[in-house]
Amino acid sequence: MAGYPSAFRRRATCLSNSVPRLGASICLAYFSSRFKEVLQHCDRYGVDHRTPDEPDPADAAAAAGNVALVESLLERGANPEATDHLGRNALHWALLEAFRDARFARGPFARPV
Repeated sequence: MAGYPSAFRRRATCLSNSVPRLGASICLAYFSSRFKEVLQHCDRYGVDHRTPDEPDPADAAAAAGNVALVESLLERGANPEATDHLGRNALHWALLEAFRDARFARGPFARPV
């Protein structure tokens, strides 16, 4: 996790703690503008891949506030209505993060579409 700003490391740790199998290294890719690794995983496993404990890539990107990655995933055919095992979709993950972090709520979450 070296080389990433501390805010990325904190948020990635929170996300990876919430999503145990996601792991910190791939988790950081969701926060980065260089998300090639995420797209490679989507090519390999499908754009809506997940394990029972994980959000799909769109959910994780939404929780990370990575608008560019969310848009790339949607262009690749990600299902914005796909839900995890608790019935949460990408919007729910973004809302959860906005409630947890006021800076997120004022930042990527508040950007007009």
